Amino acid sequence: MFLKVFFLIFFLCCLFPRLSVLVWLIPMGVLFLFQELGDLAGAVQFYLKAIKLKPRFFDAYNNLALTYTQQGDVAQALQTYQMALVLQPNLVEAHCNLGNLHKSQGNLESARRSYLEAIRIQPGFAVAWSNLAGVFKEEGQLSTAMAYYREAIRLAPHFADAYSNLGNALKEQGSTDEVRDSL
Repeated sequence: MFLKVFFLIFFLCCLFPRLSVLVWLIPMGVLFLFQELGDLAGAVQFYLKAIKLKPRFFDAYNNLALTYTQQGDVAQALQTYQMALVLQPNLVEAHCNLGNLHKSQGNLESARRSYLEAIRIQPGFAVAWSNLAGVFKEEGQLSTAMAYYREAIRLAPHFADAYSNLGNALKEQGSTDEVRDSL
């Protein structure tokens, strides 16, 4: 099934070369669907094909690295994130994803650097602030973590994860009155 879809898209690109950029937006969405459905190996093959067709396709590298992470292939994920960042150093999503990978491996300092780089590039990126807060929370620096969760909430008032994480930090600190006041 996946190969049939891929070859249909490839055929359309050959017939209509001017539309190839637009046509490739569709498979990128399909690839996300493959990831969600759990066909990570199928997603990897499509990302590799997209990269073969467009070697500087930094979003495909970022998504491929995320898929390698989901497969547990840490070394391949690190290498692929680094390639995405070589191609597009300002790709905040790749910096955050790389930070998440470092954090999952217990490398909090590298995670912190990745999140800080994402924030340096795009100061309004609430996810990076929340992820950075998570590093400080994991290190037991609750005051700093709470300040960064609040910054994430200020930047994205509907960011449920940041509210939840702030609540957890407040609870861990024993600040039940502050939890009620925050709402």
